[in-house]
Amino acid sequence: MIEKFYIYVMMFLEDIRHSGFKSTLKNIVFRHKAAVPVYIDCESRDFSKYSLEKTGYSICLLNKNLQDHYSISCRKSRSRKAKYNSKKGYGALVLIKDGKIIGDIWFTAKTNDKLKYNLNHSDLKLLGIELRKGEAYAFDMYVAESERGKDLSTRFMASAMNYLKEMGITRVYGYYLKNNIPALWIHKLIGFKELPEVLLSRFFLFCFSQTKTS
Repeated sequence: MIEKFYIYVMMFLEDIRHSGFKSTLKNIVFRHKAAVPVYIDCESRDFSKYSLEKTGYSICLLNKNLQDHYSISCRKSRSRKAKYNSKKGYGALVLIKDGKIIGDIWFTAKTNDKLKYNLNHSDLKLLGIELRKGEAYAFDMYVAESERGKDLSTRFMASAMNYLKEMGITRVYGYYLKNNIPALWIHKLIGFKELPEVLLSRFFLFCFSQTKTS
């Protein structure tokens, strides 16, 4: 819990430097923000349109040998969070440029092989998602601010879905806040389908949800 709190403080201070205090506070203290759970059936999708091929970037599964290879262009909290999340039993796909990690996307999965991931992620309960065998939940995608643009986030997300597909994952879940227009378009371009919205409320580290009524 102490390590989680330390990472949270690091992220809080980084967000203030990048976005200002008021904007940061609005992102960690709010009530009844509409969230859109989504899913994509990997087996029926062709992700080649947004391939990382010939872009100078590549993607791979995070391992202990890579945890200390985050680029200096990344926020310092990312490498710290990578070690914490790995210990918690979550997996990550990382975006590589010139041998350095410049982005990551985390996941948990009910795999068909011997790989074991922590299935107790709090988002699953908040969103009402129950993973079945061969399904995954992807969360907390990040790309270094200096590397953003030119559809890189879309290509990274699509490549991550393709990587999970090659791991035997048939369906991937996720979510975005309804007012996050860039996230909305990334998910739509790749082919995610929407599930019924839920209302999220957050007070710093504590998050709650309720079903949205029509």
